[in-house]
Amino acid sequence: MKRLIDTGLWEKKWFRKLSLDAKAFWLYLNSACDNAGVWETDFLDIAEFYLNKKIDFEKVLDEINNGKQRIIEFNPRKLWLVDFINTQYNVDVNKLNDKINTHKNVKILLSKHGIIDVDFFIENMETKRQHENTRQQTKKAIKSGRLTKQPCKICGATNKIHAHHDDYNNPLSVVWLCASCHAKLHRGTVKLND
Repeated sequence: MKRLIDTGLWEKKWFRKLSLDAKAFWLYLNSACDNAGVWETDFLDIAEFYLNKKIDFEKVLDEINNGKQRIIEFNPRKLWLVDFINTQYNVDVNKLNDKINTHKNVKILLSKHGIIDVDFFIENMETKRQHENTRQQTKKAIKSGRLTKQPCKICGATNKIHAHHDDYNNPLSVVWLCASCHAKLHRGTVKLND
């Protein structure tokens, strides 16, 4: 199977700024993914073999995604190259045409991977990634002592305390809740008193 490559890739600032590892990994992903632009991360050892280099997976993903979501990690073992379909088939992913066999096959692959409503999928994955980053930063702040767990703001319990975020852009702004009250808050059966 042959793949197209964006001949202007080397002129794009985001790509030029990548480390050699990230450039090699990006090129590898574009040649090793399936026809919908999905690559299974359990092939990381194969990628490292072909690139002859140990890959710091998280670092490389963060570097490639700096400034724009180019790769989405999902299902937790798969990556989707967001612009792959546009590069390969010269069509926006939302405009794939069932009457064209190649497009139809790509849509079938996307569906098998659980990528059906592309806009919703991208938005949802970006939100999940932001929430996970906030949780990690909160854990680090607790571990370093910058944040200290407090009793539940609703019931006063001191066991199984969670950090609730009203704003995921501010990981140090938390409301301390027990597991039970946290679940009830997200279900809408209790409210925070200001």
